[in-house]
Amino acid sequence: MSLLSFGSSSLLDAGWPAAKLLDDAGLYGVFGVTPEEVPFEKRSHWIATLPLRLFDLERGLQPEANGVISRVVNLARSRHALDIGVSYDHDFAEIPGVVDIWSLAILGGVTEGRIRNILSSGDGVLERIDQGLTAESAATWLKGRKEFFASIWQKPDEVLPEAPSPDFSDEVVFVPVAADGSFFHPGLARGGKFMIGAKGEEFQNSTFEEALSALQKMATPRWRRPNESGNWGIVSGRDWKRIERRELMSM
Repeated sequence: MSLLSFGSSSLLDAGWPAAKLLDDAGLYGVFGVTPEEVPFEKRSHWIATLPLRLFDLERGLQPEANGVISRVVNLARSRHALDIGVSYDHDFAEIPGVVDIWSLAILGGVTEGRIRNILSSGDGVLERIDQGLTAESAATWLKGRKEFFASIWQKPDEVLPEAPSPDFSDEVVFVPVAADGSFFHPGLARGGKFMIGAKGEEFQNSTFEEALSALQKMATPRWRRPNESGNWGIVSGRDWKRIERRELMSM
């Protein structure tokens, strides 16, 4: 049974088909897989028609902006933009691929605030387009994220995905981690400067390397970073994290 067999006026009564489509779209969005019942030779068609089915779903259900349904739909659309390179506007006309900020944060295993901070710093690879980011720049940034699941729907079932290596392949850097799990990284420059130190004793560093070196020498490393609301405050390091330099420098 297909969601497209229902007219948009009856989608509210569709029940199971609508829920099934959302579940399939969510799994595709997060993991880059198609439903188990879709054979390999029909996966490309399933991917190609997904945006239209999601468009029809939204038209019928009219979900709340930023609600669960909208976020699942946007996540699937963002994955589709990464895989295919195109998105669709409100009239369902083809446009260059767009990834929304919330979806990129989910795919990359970071907070929305982190993504916005990267954008405000102007030092990262991410590029804005309309209300989101270009799929091309998002794909480049995600290559440095171990948390990202690359799409595997293009591969036959007998081809097993490569397991990520547990070892680091690039130079490793130790960075301080705050109690909330956030850590010091290059995207925390504000006006081209990194603010570190306790309140009343703060000082600026013009480069990430200088700031990190100073933090490593502190008994309790402290630095400024934006919270979820975009307000900059001081946090204290509670632990240290190993991270590959190329991943770190992509933030």
